Amino acid sequence: MAAPPSSSLSSSQGQLGVASSLLHSLEQQRDHVADIDPALTAQFTAQELRDLRMVFDTFDKNKKGYIDAFDLRSAMRVLGFKLSHEQIDEAIADIGRRIGEVSFPDFVELVAHRQGDSRDIYDEIHQGFDMMDYGKKGCLSTDDLKMVAKETGVKVSDSMIREMIEEASSSGDNTINRDEFVAIMLQTNMYKE
Repeated sequence: MAAPPSSSLSSSQGQLGVASSLLHSLEQQRDHVADIDPALTAQFTAQELRDLRMVFDTFDKNKKGYIDAFDLRSAMRVLGFKLSHEQIDEAIADIGRRIGEVSFPDFVELVAHRQGDSRDIYDEIHQGFDMMDYGKKGCLSTDDLKMVAKETGVKVSDSMIREMIEEASSSGDNTINRDEFVAIMLQTNMYKE
């Protein structure tokens, strides 16, 4: 039996490497969720937990597994919570942690306590839109989405951004207005009515 061509072999090895990396990433995500109180995880969808993890990891710059009070305040602001330095210190003390050591499970607990039962999903979606509308034009352009991708460290091609806008824009003007953004966000798993 003939040996497979070397290009086929290297392609298979590359695919195995990617698959291995994805499995490792999934195991890490599962491990992080396993550390969270099940009563807390029940308050969030799987997508929301992934999004919280992405926000946490963005501020865990040294990848130590925890963030300090300054980064916690910044992360909470990204999520739409405007807390003073004193409120952050009190929240950290309430969960029994030192100021410089808020882990991902602690972060999820803080978010769960802050959002409470009176979650206004429309307000959350509008805040998200406003955060991405860099020029305060009342619509999101390809430049806005590129900036969001750059700031969050998400690698996305220009053509993919154009496709997303074309799919979301019902007006055909190559921008996403507030109503279109709300409609798209309500179709995702992130927001439950």
